[in-house]
Amino acid sequence: MFDFLDQQVGLEHVIVALSADHGVVPLPEYRAIEQQQGRRLGARDVLCMQGVGARLDDRLGADEWLLKGFYLNEETITRRGLTKAEVEETLAALVVECEAVQQVWTSTGLQSSQPGSDPVRERFRNNYYPGRSPDLIVQLRPYYLYYPGTGTTHGSVYDYDSRVPLVILAPGVTPRRIEVRVSTVDLAPTLARMVGLEAPPGLDGVDLTPMLETAAVDW
Repeated sequence: MFDFLDQQVGLEHVIVALSADHGVVPLPEYRAIEQQQGRRLGARDVLCMQGVGARLDDRLGADEWLLKGFYLNEETITRRGLTKAEVEETLAALVVECEAVQQVWTSTGLQSSQPGSDPVRERFRNNYYPGRSPDLIVQLRPYYLYYPGTGTTHGSVYDYDSRVPLVILAPGVTPRRIEVRVSTVDLAPTLARMVGLEAPPGLDGVDLTPMLETAAVDW
């Protein structure tokens, strides 16, 4: 492809950008060989999660506390004279007893918390959608994989899942590595600036060209 571009327009007129939409969980089996933390969830983990409803009955009294998964039945909560926050905290304390669970985030906590310096909390806050997201969101331990069988997947808040490279190769740009946290959506306004286009108003992302060390390039 690069040979074709070089022949047609010349690589001195080409900008190449590379990134990804997500990372991936390293294979637990490989990490085990290296004596590192991580494993796949098994029957014991599933049984622990499935038993949470019965344990909640033991704590609060038998009733229909859960609708499906970790969506709470608010009619039951009101009828029993409790608050949603109280039931969430009780349920979260039970879920976190499962060995594979690192932390449990509640809808009340995520909606009431303010933006802060904890990047994990911010990722859960940004991903929470009131009325659609469950009332409890489970964060597995690092390198714990819910994907059965072989292979792997993604979707956690950890850097191995969410941190991806952003590579730009352009005429006049000095090769270097920039250790700064940026967003993949920054690529669109950056490329627009580099090719002389005006980014539309309201576009997500910021122009990263000021961060690039360049030679005499007329952008």
